[in-house]
Amino acid sequence: MTNNLLLPLFTAMAPFVIWPIELILPYPHVVEEIVKAVMVWWGKPNAKTALLLGAIFAFSEAVFYLFNSPSALSRLVYTLPLHVSTFLILALSRRRFFPLGLAAAILTHWLYNKFTGYPALP
Repeated sequence: MTNNLLLPLFTAMAPFVIWPIELILPYPHVVEEIVKAVMVWWGKPNAKTALLLGAIFAFSEAVFYLFNSPSALSRLVYTLPLHVSTFLILALSRRRFFPLGLAAAILTHWLYNKFTGYPALP
């Protein structure tokens, strides 16, 4: 499927594209999860692909942070489980419970940011 071939590329580009949006709307948990939800809805990934997409998103975000902060490696280590789990939540909820899955992904991301102190760059 063509969508699945382009999905990793779009996922890798997403942190760079949504950064200006997060400067205007300082709610990374909402912005990032809506972007991920669009990619999941459009690409219809299975669970394995969702795990890969989460890892790609986390890696791409770490590269973006590398340009702006010396703590990119630690950020990758800590955000990898977050992005993998939220992509998985969205992919598994896509067929029947997508609005609940999106709400769960946003809540998971918000809780992560609240308790780890890893919000978006200022």
